Amino acid sequence: PARYHGKLEEGLDPKRDKTAVEAQTQPLAAYALSIREPVCMTDVATESRFNPSSDYDAHGLRSAVAVLIHNAHGVYGVLEAASENPHAFMEYDVTFLQAVANLVGIVIEQSRLKHEVEETTNRYEMVLDAASQAVWDWNLETDKIYWNDQLFDLLGLSPTEFVPSWDNVLPRIHPEDRPRVESAVQRQMRTGGSCELEYRILHAISGEYIYLYTQLTVILDKDGKAIHMAGLSSDITARKRGELLLRESEERFRAIGDNAPFMIWMTHADGMPFYMNRAWWEFTGLDESLGLASVDLSRLMHADDLPDVMDRYMSAFEKRASYQAEYRLRRRDGQFRWIYAIGNPRFSADGTFMGYLGCCLDITDRKLAEHALQESEERFRNMADAAPALIGFVDAKGKAVYYNRYCEQFANAPMRELLDGGWMRVVHPEDRAWLVETYRQHLAGHRQFSFEYRAVRYDGTICHLFNTAAPRFNSQGDFLGYVLIGVDITGQK
Repeated sequence: PARYHGKLEEGLDPKRDKTAVEAQTQPLAAYALSIREPVCMTDVATESRFNPSSDYDAHGLRSAVAVLIHNAHGVYGVLEAASENPHAFMEYDVTFLQAVANLVGIVIEQSRLKHEVEETTNRYEMVLDAASQAVWDWNLETDKIYWNDQLFDLLGLSPTEFVPSWDNVLPRIHPEDRPRVESAVQRQMRTGGSCELEYRILHAISGEYIYLYTQLTVILDKDGKAIHMAGLSSDITARKRGELLLRESEERFRAIGDNAPFMIWMTHADGMPFYMNRAWWEFTGLDESLGLASVDLSRLMHADDLPDVMDRYMSAFEKRASYQAEYRLRRRDGQFRWIYAIGNPRFSADGTFMGYLGCCLDITDRKLAEHALQESEERFRNMADAAPALIGFVDAKGKAVYYNRYCEQFANAPMRELLDGGWMRVVHPEDRAWLVETYRQHLAGHRQFSFEYRAVRYDGTICHLFNTAAPRFNSQGDFLGYVLIGVDITGQK
């Protein structure tokens, strides 16, 4: 199970305000925030760096890893993944969870900025409705200009103090926009007809420039001379700021995406990709300047994997569901690398499907490690099954997880039956309670021990077995359980 701990109070510094942080978050999350880096807890029973939450006991959880969720402004919160068993998390576990956390941060930031844009757009529509009747009229023959009250209010001017004229209005237009507005007005006066303009003009009260949208029409006389100009003007400052917020949002997303150490992709609602981050272009070695239209994914993906990947993607796309796949992708050096891809559907505020956002991780090293482990396990099983001894494995809790073929032959029972408590039925009834107590006393010691007990073969023969239990540890020193080796010493007895 995974979860994230929500945003801290505004301006809270986890290092400076450690007590406040601990009051707001679970202990593992607080510790991760305090050191500003991922935290792995191999076993709750041996953890000493912080006090694990009571949630772990309540849900039977033993190990966890926590990473920080970043957004454009810093740390948003913490994402945790927990396991019911003690587990030594590897580097690729942390890398994958951090990739998910980065995506969570991106989606949260995008959602927040999209909400700001929607609010700004709504305000713009209200302003536009209120100011839609700002009217002006210019008699070019008399050079008289009429403004209605709404236009005076729009610009913060007083009808008793400001005289509308071209010479008075032009200096109020932003210097960067003034040449363009002059050129457009002069062109319309030569050609007649209508045009639309957007420009900045100084607001008299606030002293700031606002954006105006103006629709104007010029009337020519029979000789082609401009004699009249009229128009409507409205304040579009809110809309322009909304567009700026959206543009900044897109730029921030691209900045985050292009600096991510893994591949990120996005699609439109039709399922076609429109964005691949810099890591994807660098991985594939393709020319980003040619755009996605030049990309043929069927030439990049391994032919054996392509049908399954497309089936998975189309099935998820039709259901608007999450998508996951593992496949081989050709790297820029021509080598195929194993990729883990995950994608989630994107929806607008009104629930409209907008496409997918996803990421790709290179898991080749993990695949090689899994393959090596599988080969190692197969070699061990072949060796154990050929051995003339009773061999079994128990986990750290004392539960049997493996019996070799000799054990199955001795009990005349399949492994699944032995794992389900079947071996205890082989133990002589008078020795069962003693054997259970011996296990209990030695299990927590993590040390090698030996013992003898009587067992009843499937044919009813009573045998004396000498057993040695050797502890198993992983490369990090975590206790994994015991290897049990039993030898029939009936002849010696």
